[in-house]
Amino acid sequence: AQHPLLYLVTYVGKADRMTLQARFLSYFDEKRNLKRPHIGRFLRQYEGFIMFSFCPVVDISIISEIEDELINALVPPLCRRYPDKVSAMVRAFH
Repeated sequence: AQHPLLYLVTYVGKADRMTLQARFLSYFDEKRNLKRPHIGRFLRQYEGFIMFSFCPVVDISIISEIEDELINALVPPLCRRYPDKVSAMVRAFH
């Protein structure tokens, strides 16, 4: 059967302390790094099926606010830090 493509945002993060390129490459280090093993497992399990996207933010003074709003709206499953708005809800299901 033909199935439509499914896109799911699994992680939201910001690159405010490094370049976007360095942030992108850091995910591939996660495949070997134990700092965030859940991301490494995901990258290994779905290798070849993962797409990376980004949204440029001109005013970096609001980058954390934008990150929080995206996490609140999408509740990505690979995130481990959730804003207060959804934190209790997420803990209830984990």
